[in-house]
Amino acid sequence: MVYGSASLYYVRYSVLGRCMRYTFTTFNPRLWFITIILLVLFFINNLSLFLFRLIDEIFYHNYRKVEIKSPVFIIANPRSGTTFLHRMMSKDSKRFTYMKFAHTLFCAASFVHFTKLIKRMDDSVGSPLTKLLNKMDNQLYAGWEDIHEMGFNKAEEDEALFAQSMMSSGIFVLFPFFHLIKDNYMLDHQPNHVRENMMKFYESSLKRFVYARDKHKTYLAKNVNSSGRIQSILSRFPDAKIIFIARNPYQAVPSMVSMFSSMYGFHSPAMPKTHPTYKQWANCSIDFFKRFNEVKKTLNASQFYSLKYDTLIEKPKETVLNIYN
Repeated sequence: MVYGSASLYYVRYSVLGRCMRYTFTTFNPRLWFITIILLVLFFINNLSLFLFRLIDEIFYHNYRKVEIKSPVFIIANPRSGTTFLHRMMSKDSKRFTYMKFAHTLFCAASFVHFTKLIKRMDDSVGSPLTKLLNKMDNQLYAGWEDIHEMGFNKAEEDEALFAQSMMSSGIFVLFPFFHLIKDNYMLDHQPNHVRENMMKFYESSLKRFVYARDKHKTYLAKNVNSSGRIQSILSRFPDAKIIFIARNPYQAVPSMVSMFSSMYGFHSPAMPKTHPTYKQWANCSIDFFKRFNEVKKTLNASQFYSLKYDTLIEKPKETVLNIYN
């Protein structure tokens, strides 16, 4: 569904509808309860973000003039070192601008300006809000340190922009029906109107963010799901630079299945490990490998850099310097 225009807001409610149908026709009271809570939060987030973006259209409409020049996208299958590389490169604050987790949830120029104002006020009185958020991060994301360290104030991938539109495999962390809904994780294979709407929303989001943060810096992103939408990204940003981290599929595929199914024991404890949605996570990882191998053949050498996961872990400094060179 398009709200006004896809650049303002876009949600593929057909995917959400199927998630709801499968959820409430499966006897799982715990999942029902969690889903009801998440639905309330989802629509609160939708409404809040929609209002922030409406404010953009009134007070920050010059975001439309921003050009996203030569953005850098770090892409790989999940559990391949993208977070590690992204957070190292994001320390180059003179060159790059990047999203933090909070920005991905409310990607609007007005929200960025609002957080800047709050930060200045907080700093002036000893940063009590920052300390509270850090404490909340430690409690909310306890146990994720060895999987994917998260926090409202940490550099993060921009996948929430796709998840809010129901165009991300990430939603199946909460809805264990990935084997039944397979048309939202490979954007490149979707009908033209879906691709067009999604990429209008995504490009508009980046423009709003960069406009409010620093329009003179290069946008730096990392995303473990973007292999399935790499052609769509390149069609919007033809001068983009792609950094791909290659990890042995025998390690990457099972690691992805383990990571993204980690919540199933909590909301669907009766679901056996032989459930077909586990296999679909593996198929998703394999599809990402295949898709990137198809597209990389069309990339210019000047815009594509590939590195090995093992090299990144063993020699991080040298790896980053080689990327710069």
